[in-house]
Parts: sequence; structure tokens; C-alpha cells
Amino acid sequence: MIELETESGMADTMAAKLAGVTQAGDEASLSDARHRVRASLFGEDPNRPKRTIGRFTLLQRLGEGAMGEVFAAHDPELARKVALKLVHRDRSDSEAARARLLREAQAMARLSHPNVVTVYESGTHEGRVFIAMELVAGVDLRTLFGGEHTWRRVVEVYRDAARGLAAAHAVGLIHRDFKPENVMIGEDGRVRVLDFGVARAGDDWVPASDSQGTARGDLLTHELTHTGVLLGTPAYMAPEQFTTGETSARSDQFSYCMALYECLYGRRPFVADNLRELMEAHRAEARVPARSEVPRAVAAVVLRGLKADPSARFPSMDAVVAALDRCLAERRRRQRQLALGGLTGGALIAGYVVAAPPLAGDPCVAGEAAIAAVWNPERAAALGEGFSHSGTTDAVKIWQRIAARVDDYTGAWARGHADACEAGKITGEQARRVAELRMACLSDARRELDETLKVLARAEPGMIFRGVQAIADLPPLARCADSEALLAAVPVPADPQVAVAVEAIRARATEARALRRAGLSARALDEVARLVVEAAAVDHAPLRAELDLLAGQLEIDTARFDAAATTLERGFWSAVDSGHDEVAARAAVALAGLVGGRQAALEVGLGWARAAEALIRRAHLSSALAVALRRSKAQMLRVAGQPERARGELDAAMVALRAAPEVDELDAAALLRELAGVALDQGKPEEAAELIEQALGHARAAFGEQHPEVGRALRLLGNSFYFSGRREEALRTYEEARRIAELAHGPDHPEVGDALNGVGATLDELGRDDEALAAYETSLAIRRKHLGENHPDVAGSLGNIAVTLAKLGRHAEAERVTRQAGSILRAVHGEQHPEIATNLLHLANLAHVGGRHAEAAELAREAVAMFTASLGPEHPDVAYALSALAFILLDANEPLAALEPARRALALRTRANPDPLLVAESQLRLGEALWLSGQDRDEARELLRAARAGYAAQAADRVAGIDKWLNEQGVEK
Repeated sequence: MIELETESGMADTMAAKLAGVTQAGDEASLSDARHRVRASLFGEDPNRPKRTIGRFTLLQRLGEGAMGEVFAAHDPELARKVALKLVHRDRSDSEAARARLLREAQAMARLSHPNVVTVYESGTHEGRVFIAMELVAGVDLRTLFGGEHTWRRVVEVYRDAARGLAAAHAVGLIHRDFKPENVMIGEDGRVRVLDFGVARAGDDWVPASDSQGTARGDLLTHELTHTGVLLGTPAYMAPEQFTTGETSARSDQFSYCMALYECLYGRRPFVADNLRELMEAHRAEARVPARSEVPRAVAAVVLRGLKADPSARFPSMDAVVAALDRCLAERRRRQRQLALGGLTGGALIAGYVVAAPPLAGDPCVAGEAAIAAVWNPERAAALGEGFSHSGTTDAVKIWQRIAARVDDYTGAWARGHADACEAGKITGEQARRVAELRMACLSDARRELDETLKVLARAEPGMIFRGVQAIADLPPLARCADSEALLAAVPVPADPQVAVAVEAIRARATEARALRRAGLSARALDEVARLVVEAAAVDHAPLRAELDLLAGQLEIDTARFDAAATTLERGFWSAVDSGHDEVAARAAVALAGLVGGRQAALEVGLGWARAAEALIRRAHLSSALAVALRRSKAQMLRVAGQPERARGELDAAMVALRAAPEVDELDAAALLRELAGVALDQGKPEEAAELIEQALGHARAAFGEQHPEVGRALRLLGNSFYFSGRREEALRTYEEARRIAELAHGPDHPEVGDALNGVGATLDELGRDDEALAAYETSLAIRRKHLGENHPDVAGSLGNIAVTLAKLGRHAEAERVTRQAGSILRAVHGEQHPEIATNLLHLANLAHVGGRHAEAAELAREAVAMFTASLGPEHPDVAYALSALAFILLDANEPLAALEPARRALALRTRANPDPLLVAESQLRLGEALWLSGQDRDEARELLRAARAGYAAQAADRVAGIDKWLNEQGVEK
């Protein structure tokens, strides 16, 4: 009766094809001890088979620490080197220890941040835990700062390390062993925190000293660099780690400031030879040397982090990062003032520098002018004026929110440009190349913003309400600071003529993307279709892949699903062939949601998801894309009737989202809505309502009270009320959603039609059938006008109308409308799709009501087969079809034939997370079939009594009818 709202956003052989690898058999390997002895005595035997751990082939041993050995290894799936840590047996000598270490590694794998080493995979090998992670070519901070260095360089590097720690803390991970050796700076200049070897996800830490059999007195005399007896390296540990064993984000902060102090001042703040002396030294306040070039503001940050009382330290590592940022910014500001003073002979002349023309060839000055040309007070005023005269409700308030987001974006752009300018002054070919790529990336982002503002300047009503989202959808500027990703990008064509043609087409594609951001996908698709034709004449496969990706996304927006699948697959393989990994990954993510979700081909969809995962990991793509992939997987798992797995994907997506430097209200609201949809799938409408209330809070903060996005969340809240039986609340909520949509768009907008569909469903349940039919028919008229005849939403309205017509006794009309809906669904989805199976069940019910039992049974069997083929034999919808078939056969006086479908339906419904009412229905059907067929009266009696009890608890109004049948059949209650 009601359509659940979902967010839109090949098997493993595809991933193998993508990576160019084949499956290898198991390889024999020596034990760890024998291998080490043989290698030390005789060296490597070239004839000995390569040693493997999981799928990884070990290449060389890099070192050993308290936690385990580290190897360089080859990952055949992603065709690259990794670092593989094999944890010592004494660290994972029990199931509990292994499970803890694996949980910890899995938590790290969910964390994607540029300043944290990436964990790819974890598992066990011969009883030992292994962790495969990013292999960083570079030096640790102890080595990096072994010679002379400036305080600024130290603070800049350690500030990036602090960002990595903050990201780990955001997902519940504590490092517990931060020290200079556990931070590396790669050849690409990026700082990464690594070796969370003693980190623990959660709060279940138990002091290790007792479990190691070490007396407390012995510990107090332990050397300060020893690791393993306590969790952490004692010289850097916080006081509370010695006294209570307590570890937290603030104990990590203490370790961090200890390492930063040591690097800035060349010695540690607390002098001690053993743990007893160190614990006594911690009682005193740390002091900095009397003479030092380190600014007092920096010293104050470090000393606060070294406070013995954790509550006196900074509240978080984010606060430490902010404090260090202020120190760096303040010094730059003072240096700039001094420089200006020198230019003017010691007296600043107001306006002199501003009035002077920019220096020719200075990219930093040119950058300031470039972003000012795109976003300036004059343009902001003109756009604001256009919004205010649009006649759209709350247009001025919406513009203020848009302008604030543009301010943030251009501010971040300016900071990124300044950083790129500084990087461009570093000597070295690779450094100059990275600086050029950063500038090009920022230039592209500026152009995307410019085109989006041009589209918003039209101030069309529907576009106004898309404005906030349009700015949120601009390219993330963090990608312009990712050196590794920039260096891996597809280069421009070597042929100058081809390069010019490619650039011209890409510029026009920017216009099409701006139209899509503003919700004008149909217009954008027309433009991209022309660009695809032009690009066919240009010999540049990456460009064709980019256009296919954009065209496929627009085809999904406009419900051209079959065409989108073809276009996206073509774009995927073009991108793979040309090494355009980001485009290939985005196409695979879109295909996963489209094929696995909308088209309900789960295995194929999961194959696309696997391909996307491989590409995202191989190319170090953004965490935002990884979140999008999890949302696509959740969508397909919901369609496949696996809400628990879908919930797991969305929970992981939420963890990744919260680990981002800044959580956008829009992203949070979207994920919460999808989690609410899963809760409805799980039969938890009250939980869904709580999640939607949270989403509403985010939506109202981002958009205001009267925005259509708030109305969309209200429709989903109406669904939760509907399914929890709170019909009057559902009706009021749907009506409020309709009111907001009408206020924003007028009375015949598709969102008004969507709200009216919910109104109709609720009126239907309240027994107000004529009013329900009127609401459905208005919704259908709106949908037909805007979506065309062959759209799934049109079919949904027709299906609802048919059900209500049947309730009103207008069965011939109901059957005609149901067949009409089926024709639309076949045109959209083909011949094998769950929605077509549902349509067949409706036809079966109408044939059954009309006394055409044989036809009804055949239609129901066809629905069972279609659900099974498209969703799998364990899907809950298979049970619905089986139960309907059993009911039809019982009514046709064929109880023997009803036995098999009734038993299968009950078996499916009594598995994981059973719905008590559905179980009672299946018990009733099977009990009836057994009783009437005379097969097993004892089992029948037991099932019928259980069914009656189930109905008495869940739907008491049905008990009288059951009692009447039991009395007629002589069944004792």
C-alpha cells in the first residue's frame, strides 16, 4: 500500500581482470623459526617457493619490534607492495587476544585519513595475526629531525601528525605508543602516523603488567625505551598510564607533546633513568629552556599537553591542531607586517600595497585575483538580488546559507592556493611537479564554482532549493593537497591539438555538471549527448570515459536505467583501459547501486562493488567515494532482503563520515535517512522515527524550516509512523510534507505527488477509501505530467489505485489498472524484476477474488519463481508469494497442494529476525493445510494453537474469525 522511499544515490573475476592477476595455488612455506635460521645461515634459496601469508607474497624482512615482525610484501590483487606486520605469538596466543587485535585492525581499516597509514586487510596465519598496510617510502621523524631544523618545520610536520591522531580518536582508536619513530614522512612529503601496534578500539583495556608476570617493583626499574611490558614506550607515556593503566585521547596528547618537546628543544622535559624516577619527575611542571628560538605561543601549547592532570590538557587533539595553526598563522602575519614595513621605509602607507599592480608572473598574486573574480561582493549582491525577486518562499534565507557555504569554499580555496605557492618554492623536480598539479586542480575547482554560480544566477524556483546542495556537491578541495593522487592522475595529451580539443570539451562538461548540481539533469543530458559525439572524434580515451560517467549519472537521474547501465559500463572499461582509476571507481560505484539496487541483480551488483573497492584502495581515492560505495552496497542489500548487512555498511559509512575533518550536515542527514530506511526494513519503526528526527535536525540546520529537504525527511518520518500503526500521526506528517512541497514548488510538483501518495496510503488504512482514491489519483496525475508514462513511480501510483479499487469492489477496474502498472514495470525493468513479481501477486489476488483459482495459482507460482530468481530463495518476499499461493490453493480445496508452499513459507519466516504476525499467518496456513488434508492432525493442532496465540498478541481483531473456523472444524483451542 505504501512505497518506501530509498536514497539514490562480475563477481570476483572482474577484480582479477582489473588488476591483471590470476589465482595462485597454496605454496609450501617453512615455519617462522626454520625460515629465520636458514636465512641467517645460508641466505635466501632462489629455488625455494616464495613464502606467503594469506594472499600476500613476502619479499623481504624490514624489521622487528615488540609487537611483531614487519615485511615488505606483494599484493597480487592490487598489484603493489605493502607492509605486512606479523604479530608475535605471545601477543595473540589466545582467541580473545586474536579477536582483539583483529577488531583493532578492522577499526584502522575503516579509518581513511591522509595523515594515518592506510590499513588494507587483516587476518590470521598459523595462529598469528597479520596486518597488511600501506608501505611508506620515507623516514621517521627521529631521523628527519636528527640534524639542524627550524622550529616552524618541526611544528608544521608535527601538526600534520596531530591531525592523524585526531582522526583516529574520532573513530574510537587510541594509539598508546606515540613517539617519533612511529611517524613517517614519505617521499611525497605527506606525514603519516603508523604502528598503532598497541592501540585498542574501545574501552576494554587491561593493564598488561600483571598478564606478563612482571612484578610491580621490577617495572619501576625498567629501561625507559622498553616497549611491551607496559602498553607503550615508557619515556613517552602519560603519568596515568603508570598509576592506573588508564589510556585515552588525552594520554596520547601527552605522548605527542613529549615527542614534540624533544624535537623542538633537543632533550626530553623529564630527566629519569628508570620508571620510578620518571613517575617522580612527572609530579613537577615541565619547563622549557631559558633561551630558545621557539616562540612562547608554541611552548605554551606543548606545556599544556604535558600537564600531569589529564583534565588540564587540551580537550582533544583537534584543539591541539587548532592551537598550532594559530601559532603558525600568527608568525606569518607578523612576518608579513615586517616585510611591508621594510618596503615603505618603516612607515606603512595605507593602501600602498593594495593599490600597487600585481607582480607579473607571480602565481600567488594571480591566484588572489582569480578567486576574487569568481566570488566578490558585487557578484554576491547580484545573486542575492535575483533570489530575493524570485517569488520563492524563504529565498533570501536560502541565499544567505548558500553564500555562507561559498565563503567557506573560497576561503579554503585561498588557503590551499597559498599552501601550493609555498610548496612551489621548494627545490626539486617532483616538488615543482606537485605544485603545478595542485595549481591545476585548484583552477578546475574554481571553474566548477564559477559555472555553478552562473546556473544559480537564473534563480529559477526549483533551482533555488537545490542551491545549498549544489555548493556542497562542488569538488572537495582536499584532493588538491593529495600529492599521491595528483601524481597518479591521467596526464594531458602529448599532442597539442588534441590537448586543446580535450580542454574545450572538458570546459563544456563543467557547465553540464553545474546544471546537474542545480537539479537540471534533463538539460544537462542533452548537452552531454552532444559532447559525447564530439569526443568520439578526439583520440583520448580518458575524456570519453569521463563523459560516459557523467552521461550515465544523468541517465540515472532521469530514470533511464537500462541506458545508464550500458553507458556506465562502457565508461568503466574505457577508464580502466586508459588508467583513469578515479573515473573507473566512480562508474563502478554507480553501477553497484544501479544494477544491484534498482535492477535487483545482487551478485552482479556486488561484483561491481568489489571492483570499486579494489580501485579505491589501489588509487588511494577519497574517503567520500568509499562512503558512497558503502551507501550503494547498502541499497542493494536492502533490495536483497538483507537489512542487517545493509545496516553494517551504513554504520561503517557513518564512522568514516565522522572521521572526516569536518562533517557536513547534508551528508549526515542523508546517512541518517538511509539508516532509518533500514530500520523500517527490520520492522523497527520506532527506531526509524528516532533516526529521522536526528536527520531532521541536520536538515533544518542546513536549510531552515520550510525547505523541501525537510519535507523529504518528513515523508520518511510519515512512513515510520505508518508502519508503527500511528496512522493519525502519519497522516499529519504527510500533510505537513505536502504543505512544504506546495509552498516551495507549487501544487503540481513531483514532491507534492510523493507526499499525496503517503496521504492516500494512510487514508486507505483508516478506512477512508474514497478519500484515499482521490489522493492517489491526484498523485498519479502529477507524476504522469512530470515523469512521463513509463516511470516506476507512475506504476507505483497505479498499483495503489488498483488495491483501493479492489477494496471498493471494483475488481474489473482494479485488474485493468494492475495490468497497466505491470506493462510500465516491464518497460522499465525488463521481464525479471521483484516489482513485476509483486504485480503478479496483485493479479493473482484479483483472480482469486473472482473465483479463477487455477489462474490465480499459476500467477502466484510465477511470482514465487520470479522472486526466487531475482532475489534468491531465502528472501522474505519469496515467503509472501508462497503464503499467497498456499492461501489460494486452500480456498480452491487443494490442501495437499498447499502443504509444500505453506511449509516453505513458515521455514523462511521463522529464521533470523522473524515478524511474529507473519509467523502466525504462516502457522495458520500450514495448520489449515495439515488439518484439511488429514496428514498430521497433532502437528496441525499445535500449529493452529500457536497461530491463534500469535494473532491474540499481535492482531486481536482477527481472533474471532480464527475461533469460528476452529469451531467449525472441531479443533480444540
